[in-house]
Amino acid sequence: MDRDALLRDDQEKRGLMAALGVAVVLAVTFLLYRYDLAHFNAHTLAHRVRASGVVGPLALIALLIVQAVIAPLPSPPILMAAGFVYGPWIGFVIGWVGLLLGASSCFGLARLCGRPFAQRFLHREHLTTVDAQVAARSGVTLLAIVSSESSCRPFSTQSATGVAS
Repeated sequence: MDRDALLRDDQEKRGLMAALGVAVVLAVTFLLYRYDLAHFNAHTLAHRVRASGVVGPLALIALLIVQAVIAPLPSPPILMAAGFVYGPWIGFVIGWVGLLLGASSCFGLARLCGRPFAQRFLHREHLTTVDAQVAARSGVTLLAIVSSESSCRPFSTQSATGVAS
């Protein structure tokens, strides 16, 4: 590919990322105002989320996806909210699905944007460690290690570096 084609591809990726970011901000803003989530009385808030029907669990899943992609946001408060509102079993399922989709989003971003994108967000030592592990292992052993790591910690470093190597 020539330089102009690479620049166009890079601009398209940036435009896609910007559009996705704007969509997420608009969705969160809509949910905050639509369901009056700015008032933090726990029981009133739980009742409103339950009364929202299918939008409640989808909003929690969306928040978990956003927190996985935007690293500084912690997931435990969202997971506790899911358990508080929907009970331990349904809250667990919401949390598991949200974390799995969040990890898949990180994986997809790494796959779409490549290693340079991952290098912007991860320490060089982490990438070097992943490279060494991948080089030392192959086939079924590597698949077993990545699968066990992913099932225990779905949005760990493997999510962002697994395909960026």
